[in-house]
Amino acid sequence: MSYNEFYKSIGRVFVEGHTMSIKFFLGFSAWFIGGMLFFPAGAAAQNIPFLTPRGALERIKYDLAPISYSSAETNDPIAQIQKKLNDGDLTLEFDDTHGYLRSLMEALEIPVESQVLVFSKTALNHRLTTPKTPRALYFNDDVYLGWIPELDVIEITAVDPQKGGVFYSVKNDEKTDVPKFERIGNCLTCHANSNSLQVPGHLLRSHQVDDKGNPGSGLTRVTQDTPWEKRWGGWYVTGIHGSMTHMGNVFGTEQNKARRENPELGSNVTSLELYFDTKQYISEHSDIVALMVLEHQTNMQNLIARYNYETRLKQKTTVEQQLLETLFFVNEPELPDEVLGTAGFDEAFEFMGPEDFNGRSLRQLDLKNRVFKYRLSYLIYSKPFQELPEAAKKKLYLRIFNVLSGKDENKVFQKIPAAEKRTILEILRETIDDLPDYYKG
Repeated sequence: MSYNEFYKSIGRVFVEGHTMSIKFFLGFSAWFIGGMLFFPAGAAAQNIPFLTPRGALERIKYDLAPISYSSAETNDPIAQIQKKLNDGDLTLEFDDTHGYLRSLMEALEIPVESQVLVFSKTALNHRLTTPKTPRALYFNDDVYLGWIPELDVIEITAVDPQKGGVFYSVKNDEKTDVPKFERIGNCLTCHANSNSLQVPGHLLRSHQVDDKGNPGSGLTRVTQDTPWEKRWGGWYVTGIHGSMTHMGNVFGTEQNKARRENPELGSNVTSLELYFDTKQYISEHSDIVALMVLEHQTNMQNLIARYNYETRLKQKTTVEQQLLETLFFVNEPELPDEVLGTAGFDEAFEFMGPEDFNGRSLRQLDLKNRVFKYRLSYLIYSKPFQELPEAAKKKLYLRIFNVLSGKDENKVFQKIPAAEKRTILEILRETIDDLPDYYKG
């Protein structure tokens, strides 16, 4: 069997829904950042035929002009931080426990409350990741940081408005005068396949793991549409959520067996002290609300990047309807009970606004029937959305307006009540300056 045929056969295993042993992952040096899968650089040229819920997508040639993903300069938050460091406008403080982590989070305005913890061995430094030493992820709207105790680097993904996800690392084991963020190019094998819509982006996974963190069965790509009971396998989850069950906080053969008999095992956990030494981390939580926001955000960013690429490369648009449905949360499962986080992420997230004159915001959370109070994504304010090619942005603005004004008769948008649509329209009018004139009537 040829190299290409081998990888296509592996792709068929995923398509047919079979599971894969950890021997494949370790034997071929696969890795993740924060639960996001990578293969070695030699496999990057292979187009592994994974399928998305909307079917197979054409591969994007993102290294061609005008995208020029690998060669052109970036304008993401990490590139901006590096410039400030080089110019002497910023200094990062170093501490013996977490290195540059706290100072970098402060510079990037990443809240401590965003910490979520993944313990499956599905990351770049899988040998250091275990249920006793989970990988911590911290994030805001456009940057993700990965940190593990004893790891000598911080792993980073920044979202560039024109390129999608851009991958970096920075040495974190000793203080230097000017820390240097190194761009990583071999992450794209799995961060630019159909699981990320064939563009450089992100994906989150959920699966059963053994007592050492090795992933096993139940491999599932997680988005805002994933049923609650299939989420967070291989992750720690803190929060109160009533009758809602999930796969988090469970590892090992006996626990996985017990969970099959009792789906509530691992649910409604408020402290992780029984699992590992939480004092190693800058937070003692892996907040359930942060996880729910993360699942929406990563998928939404992939869709925006795909739409950007297709427009700029003059390719047929394949994700516009999916992007719109994700913006409006139309396939999001209802919450069976109220959800309460443990870290205060909800307050930190809502604080970032913007708000209209009545104090309403697209960042306001509901957490009783659904995640967000108003069903239009806050990522409409993000640079990747706002810096879409003008024609693409105008088209989306028109489609969004047609949904909010009731002109779009597609049944998928009719689940949002007319009163909520009017409120969203009012919020947009007061929080986005460049809306087309027809929004103002």
